[in-house]
Amino acid sequence: MRLQLSDYLSQLTSNEVYFLGCSDLETGTHKDLRSKYVVDYAVRNGINQIHLITTGNAGIGLKRAIEKSGSRIHLINIVPTDLEEKIVKSLTGLSSRVVKLDLGQKFLSAGMVEGLVSSNSYDATYIEGNQYDEMIKRVISVAPNFVALPIGSGELYNCFYNYIRESRLSVKLIGVVPQGNHPLSSKKTDERTLADKLYCKFMNPNAIKKTQEALSEGHKIVEIDNKQIEYCMRLSENLGLNLEPSGAVSLVIPQQLKNKKIACVLTGKGTPPA
Repeated sequence: MRLQLSDYLSQLTSNEVYFLGCSDLETGTHKDLRSKYVVDYAVRNGINQIHLITTGNAGIGLKRAIEKSGSRIHLINIVPTDLEEKIVKSLTGLSSRVVKLDLGQKFLSAGMVEGLVSSNSYDATYIEGNQYDEMIKRVISVAPNFVALPIGSGELYNCFYNYIRESRLSVKLIGVVPQGNHPLSSKKTDERTLADKLYCKFMNPNAIKKTQEALSEGHKIVEIDNKQIEYCMRLSENLGLNLEPSGAVSLVIPQQLKNKKIACVLTGKGTPPA
């Protein structure tokens, strides 16, 4: 996980552009950072069951982190009913099971989830902790004007926002969401996004509230369509990077600015099914 200055992107966009990649983390995604955080927290506090809503990366990474820790934590992966079976299989194990649920509803009632897990189960779907502090400090170290990063659950964006606010920094965030395929999207489309790991109909109400708070303080959100995602993938290939579409979307932002210092967070190549 290195922060690099890109001469190619800088010359292409008339900015000073840095990028931080996560493909070299254990399972190829920034969520490896949260997996370790969650398992360490659970072990310290004697938690023996964890649940989360996932479409793959977070659940697979957490499953592997639990197995690596040797702990007896049981994992419940709550997934959309149409999730690919190869991903469902990767989420299933001796101490990990999958529950399919209609995640197309705007909000899931607490009762729906509570009926699937025990009363002392730890909800690891959305966490505003310090799990990404190592990443954030590296990105902030170059004093960028803007940090560009994808928004899925809102967790990464809001952890950056909390750090920036608490540190009283002037840097602004620009979050990227797939057009029409996200609760924060203002546009509608029938086209399924190529950034499938950012596709979601459900977003934690606390995450929405915190993101709206960030927007009121001058941070931004940009919506991108599939043509723009394809362009980001071409850029990542030109950089020699191994990224999934969802991990590359922040590369669209330097195209929209001039004479700024921009740090793009590239969240990885995605967790491959076991």
